[in-house]
Amino acid sequence: MGKFRVLIAIATPTDQREIEWMAAEGATIQEVLTDGFRDDSFPKELDGAAVGVWGELKALNYRLQAGDRIELYRPLQFDPKEARRARAKKS
Repeated sequence: MGKFRVLIAIATPTDQREIEWMAAEGATIQEVLTDGFRDDSFPKELDGAAVGVWGELKALNYRLQAGDRIELYRPLQFDPKEARRARAKKS
């Protein structure tokens, strides 16, 4: 079985980084995240976060391909529409 390179993009309010990872052929997002964070270094604020590949939402059982970039999406802190309305009221 061969291996290929993928990236894991992590962005929290205090940490933004990309981790390069060698994944086994046929690996899923779930398998790579589990293998990549065995040492409990996974940011707690991303627990249960939505995941995607290159800006497209994907299920955890998505089979990765060489060069994929796994992205973890934090939940929104507020609704963008409501934020715009609040700014408009101030002006």
